[in-house]
Order: sequence, then structure tokens, then C-alpha cells
Amino acid sequence: DAIDGHPGARIAVHSFDSYRRMQLIYGFPDGLRGTALTLWWRDRLDAYAPVPPVIVEDGPVLQNVLDGDAVDLLRFPAPVWHEHDGGPYLATGGASVLRDPESGRLNVGCYRGMRYDAKTIGHHLAGGHNGQVIRDRWFARGENCPVVISLGNDPSFTLAGAENVGFGQNELEFGGFLRGAPYEMITGPRTGLPFPATAEVVLEGEILHPDREPKRSEGPWGEGLGYYASAFDQPAVRITAVYHRDDPIVMGEPTLRFRNRGAAGGFAQTARRMHMLERSGLE
Repeated sequence: DAIDGHPGARIAVHSFDSYRRMQLIYGFPDGLRGTALTLWWRDRLDAYAPVPPVIVEDGPVLQNVLDGDAVDLLRFPAPVWHEHDGGPYLATGGASVLRDPESGRLNVGCYRGMRYDAKTIGHHLAGGHNGQVIRDRWFARGENCPVVISLGNDPSFTLAGAENVGFGQNELEFGGFLRGAPYEMITGPRTGLPFPATAEVVLEGEILHPDREPKRSEGPWGEGLGYYASAFDQPAVRITAVYHRDDPIVMGEPTLRFRNRGAAGGFAQTARRMHMLERSGLE
């Protein structure tokens, strides 16, 4: 809460990086660790039942609405998280929502975003991820790709976006299963995309088609094994509206070397891989 150039602003860093925080999100019993914890979540996945979100008209995220010329990303803290990062990173701990233009299927994913200026942000959609596939389908139609980017939210929303859910599964429904209650979502008036009504900050805009706006360099970015991911050109995102709570708290999830989330790290991904292999019939 002592951030140069942003008096009074706050960032919640590594919101799930402790055993207790992971326990609060996943609900596992006290003392469960290691293989036993992995097997516990694998068994929970056997009982998976989607919990669809509900659409609401209002929520705390609409306490402040900025659009058009009023959009100003510089009002939110965007640190240079690692010494040699390519610039200040505003989006590191939230999640983004996109919609496939062909199937209409929603995707929630965790994609970092380097702030370029007051109205433009980067969006690192790594090759092969659903977000990249969806973006490029919009581009193939000659259109910009609508997107909403949450900068702070219920931690389960970020974890659902980071989860490799099964083909055809919906991250919003999985997140509802994870938290034991449906998300309340607001429909963005500019994109038609849903975003959490209880979010801290949400950016609404579009990923710009490279034929309409030149790509911009995104990165380098410090990675978890102690190296930097290279910078390369990416389509930028023009933000057309910002929604935020009073005194919002931005989430930050900069990668750190060898973090283990308090002896509870990685169990969910390991359990999902185990679950998928068992269901595939492989022995």
C-alpha cells in the first residue's frame, strides 16, 4: 500500500500463496498435504457438477464507470515486477473473458498485460491457448476481438481461468463448482461479455486487428524458473470503458522462483492430470 505515484492505492499480491489461503478456496481438511491432498481433489473432480453463473444488473464494480475520453489506466498501480521486465504490468492477477465468434463459447483465461499508455494495454495470448485461437478467429473475419479484463476479483475466478478444464467445459461453471456458489456476472454494455459483479476493476475493450493497428512489443517478463520470456510483438488492446469499486484493490501475481503456495502448490493441476489419465483408460 506504499506505491510510488499512487498514494492510497493497494495491490493484493499472491492471494493464494499459502496453505491457509488455498484451503479457504478449495475447502480441503486441515493437515491434508502431498499425495493425500492430490487424491482428495481428484475424487472431488469425480463429483464435478457445473454451477452456471447468474446475470445481474448491478454490483460493486459499477460504483465508478469511466468510458470514452475518461478512460485512464494510469490511475491504477502497474509495477515493474521484475528488474528487466519490458514495462509496467497492470494485468497479472486477474482473468480475461473472450467469446468464440463461431461457437459462442466463452473462455476465461489468465493472460498478462503490460500497460502501454492511458488507454492501451498488452495482452499476452500464448500460442495454442484458447484465448489465442478465439482472438485469431475474430481476426480471420477482419474484426477486432472483444475482451473484458478483470484486474481484481474473487481468487477462485483467477484459479478457474488458470485451470485446464476439459474440452467443452466452461470455466465460469467450473469456478462456481470450486467456490460452491454461482458467480454473479454483469453483461458489458460495449462487448456483451460477462464480468464479475463483485470485481475490483474491470477493463472493457477490444484486441486490435493488426491490419488496423500495428502490433506492439510485449515483454520481456520474468518467469518462475529464473529466466525472462522474450519480448515479441502482440496485438494491443484498446480500452473503451473501465469499471471499478471505490478504493479498488488490484490483484498481482508476478511469477516468483520456486514458490510452492505453502505446501499446497500444484495439487489441483496434478489431480486434474491424474483424473484425465484415469478416465482415458490408460494404465
